Amino acid sequence: MDDKFNENELELNPSVDSADEPTTAEEAKTETGYEQNDNWEFEAKASTLDETLVESDEYEIQIPQHTAEVQASAPRPVEKKNTAAPAPSASKSQSSGGLSSNAVKFVIAGVMTVIIIGVLGILGWRYYALPNTNEQMNPGNVALTVNDTDVSIGMYNYYYSCITNNYINYAEYGYYEDLDVSKDFSNQYTTDENGKKISWEKLFQNETLNQIKYITSYYEAAVNDGLTLTKEQQKQVNENLTSIKESAAEVDMSVDQYITTNYGDYCGLATLKKMLEQCYLAETYYYKAMVDSKATDKEIDAYFAKHEDDLKNVSFGYLQFQYDDDNKDSVLKKAQACAKQIKSVKDIKKFVPNVYEDLIKSYIESGYYEDEETCAKALAEQVEVTIPKSETGLVKEAMDWLFNKDTKVNDCNTFVDDENKMVYVILKTKEPSLDEQKVYSVRHILIMPGEKDAEEQKEKYTDAEWQEAKEKAEKILKQFNSGDKSEYTFAKLAEKYSYDTESTSNGQSGKYGGLCSGVTLGTMVKSFEDWSTDSSRKYGDTDIVKSQFGYHIMFFISNEEKYRYDCASAVSKEKQDKINDDAKITKRSGMKKVKVAQPKAAEDTDAETQQDTTQA
Repeated sequence: MDDKFNENELELNPSVDSADEPTTAEEAKTETGYEQNDNWEFEAKASTLDETLVESDEYEIQIPQHTAEVQASAPRPVEKKNTAAPAPSASKSQSSGGLSSNAVKFVIAGVMTVIIIGVLGILGWRYYALPNTNEQMNPGNVALTVNDTDVSIGMYNYYYSCITNNYINYAEYGYYEDLDVSKDFSNQYTTDENGKKISWEKLFQNETLNQIKYITSYYEAAVNDGLTLTKEQQKQVNENLTSIKESAAEVDMSVDQYITTNYGDYCGLATLKKMLEQCYLAETYYYKAMVDSKATDKEIDAYFAKHEDDLKNVSFGYLQFQYDDDNKDSVLKKAQACAKQIKSVKDIKKFVPNVYEDLIKSYIESGYYEDEETCAKALAEQVEVTIPKSETGLVKEAMDWLFNKDTKVNDCNTFVDDENKMVYVILKTKEPSLDEQKVYSVRHILIMPGEKDAEEQKEKYTDAEWQEAKEKAEKILKQFNSGDKSEYTFAKLAEKYSYDTESTSNGQSGKYGGLCSGVTLGTMVKSFEDWSTDSSRKYGDTDIVKSQFGYHIMFFISNEEKYRYDCASAVSKEKQDKINDDAKITKRSGMKKVKVAQPKAAEDTDAETQQDTTQA
């Protein structure tokens, strides 16, 4: 599952004063486009926001020239009627007795003023001016708009609280050295994903806006696509809300008071209900987009033509030396001495016992290996790797050197990684080239016999259990064939029936719908692989394949060179990201009243009540 739909990040039911150790880090940082409106500027200055503001076009009312001729032709008011006289036909000119275009704008403005005053008379000024916890989207309660969807102050506060609490909890456990939770966050600085200096408060704001934009853009796309909550999703929503109510009762608070205490002003039960519904729909559309964004051959060819050089891989052997601030120079000299003696991968392997002496001892003490020789041999088999040009784990200087045409095979050099305090000795072993090994992609629904653990394989399945599993697989395939036979339909069936949870959203792999993608030969069991690599396969082919794990209902996607698979994956991702990338955030007047994180000490002294804070 994508990180932005991770329930651990957006904790729904915390204890009022709990401080549990965090389990995941919030690192989703995406570019956001902003649009200015309501004649209000984001007061906290930061380049990430201010440099991307787009001024909206304002409707300017132009007062007409009141010549005698125009006044004579203006429509006269009618007693006891509030309806304005219809505007004259556009074909009439001023000289023929009609109003000028400027006069028409003036009349429209007058009509709108009457309407607004009438609405205010019925609803009251409070409707326009005041926020609420009920998700009534009156102007005073709208913090921002994503495309056409309004976002309340309470909704903003919910996301903001989840994100800031996540960072603050991690900081308390020492994960962020430049974040002091007892000091003003607007006067503490870190760097964003682009390496620019940014205050922690601005980072909190940016990530909140990014998260809201992400969820809301997918939610809006889901609504436009006609998607609705499933019965199971609605059940999950109701169960979560019930849990919130029970937690509030345990601490003798009203539900809205409990939610406000945890997430900020104007965040109530209605807010959490809407948030859950939006997240479920957004998630549904996200997965649907993953399936529907399949790249065409034409798109793959176009991407390859543009990115051929970036798709190449390079192979190299390496040694790594850890250093600290006191011994950097001596470690570097040791690495450079090794580099002078290395002309092949075989030479690198000779250095493994000495360079990794401490690591080898650690592995043996932990019980991974019986003796030093066995451990050293295992490590020596891992000193040569192949990486793409897009790899970011290796320092840029090393990547540039490896992909430089002037760097020859068996050239050796040293590189310093100051961020990770590491010195690398790198030997180039192959010229950059495209990865032409074949990989295949399929979806499958695994139906296992009985209830036994397939991983253990300690007990044999009975013939009756095998037959039952076969009949179930055949029934599911028949159900699929009776429908539209689309890949998305198959994926939904996999989510519902497959025992292989790691290829679905129920696992931790991030996969959906029984997907096994970019699989290399020898990875899967033989019957599974033989069917998937059959040269006669075409997109959409289905069948049932038996293995020792059970029956696999198969859906064929592709069998292609690895570099073409990478192209297809990149194109699909661009299509998926476009939904969020194209979304526009428009800030509203309610942004003046959204929550701003306070230092921990300040929060502790005022834990029972939270006041509105204007961003500074």
